Amino acid sequence: MDRAIQKLFRDGFSGYSAHHKLPIDHHRAANAFMQCRTAALGGHVQGCPNGHVERIHYNSCKHRSCPQCNNTQITRWLAKQEEKIVACPHYHVIFTLPHEFNLLWQHNRQRMTQLLFESVRSTLKTLLDDPKFLGATPGIIAAFHSWGRNLSIHPHLHCLVTAGGLNAEGLWVKPKKDFLLPGRVVATLFRGKYLARLKRLLKKGGLVIPAHKTTQQQINLCNMLSRKKKWNVRIQERYDHARGVVNYLARYARGGAIKNQQITSINSSSVSFCHKDHSDGKLKSLSLKQGEFIQRVLEHIPPYRRQVIRSYGLYSGKGHSKRAQVRKQLGQAQEKEAPTLDWQACCERMGASIVTICPQCQQRLVILREIPRKTRSPPEHKHHQ
Repeated sequence: MDRAIQKLFRDGFSGYSAHHKLPIDHHRAANAFMQCRTAALGGHVQGCPNGHVERIHYNSCKHRSCPQCNNTQITRWLAKQEEKIVACPHYHVIFTLPHEFNLLWQHNRQRMTQLLFESVRSTLKTLLDDPKFLGATPGIIAAFHSWGRNLSIHPHLHCLVTAGGLNAEGLWVKPKKDFLLPGRVVATLFRGKYLARLKRLLKKGGLVIPAHKTTQQQINLCNMLSRKKKWNVRIQERYDHARGVVNYLARYARGGAIKNQQITSINSSSVSFCHKDHSDGKLKSLSLKQGEFIQRVLEHIPPYRRQVIRSYGLYSGKGHSKRAQVRKQLGQAQEKEAPTLDWQACCERMGASIVTICPQCQQRLVILREIPRKTRSPPEHKHHQ
């Protein structure tokens, strides 16, 4: 079902939005989904210079949560990361907020997500600065996800961390143990840092309190979770290279919470999709009413222009010179500027078949004319960019 989610939004979003007050980000995303690769966004006609063949290519919406055009964005992001990543073992660390905070998070997505980034960064820096564990600055890429695989609310942060770092003397050093950090220590420190930040915000009146709740109840919840709840921090086994985890981060940070391929059936009132259950590793199916499905998809639209991927330490925007030191010590080629890939190059990297040569005269296809954007409902066409 190549365009299943686009069809679902075209059929159901108007009715859903008529009965729900939605933020502008949700309207922006829904409109992007519905117009992606249609005449509404314009495009161009590509053809043979000798007139043998013509094809229409409509433009992509380029919304980062669009399940239809995200592969191009993923490929471009990966091309940049491939140049940045140091060729060394990496760890994959996952920090998850307790589900008891889901309601508060729904009312304060931006603030609580920022607290998550800050607390995770501070936790890793505090422990990895300690000579007992590493005593150096590692490279960290952190990607935020708000969803579980069944589209439930499940805020968590995936972190790719180098198995080593640059110490104060400018030398590359490895972890002192055969693991990155002790999981229980990481979870305890993360819990303390997040709750301290959250309680400060609550006491200052910096958060929206859900209906029928009070500020004191939220503070009491924090106190309860500091005593009785073991927070979920998972440190995966060490990876000899980072490519697999970077690919994982890219797939989930771009393209939204669900892919068209997961949709198994659609009727006038419900949607069924498949997902892998974390508890037992089995593939399962879930059916939702059309409105509930749209709600769950929109629930995970990131705020406009807010970063969901951040880099720290060696992988930060200012870490180029430090990465150069590491590469020199490890005998690796120096970092090059990542190429800017056009959509044809992206398709080639993805292994997608695209026609760039006229099948009759073997001339390279060229753009013959542009198609302007339209404001009315766009027609369907089988050839798309």
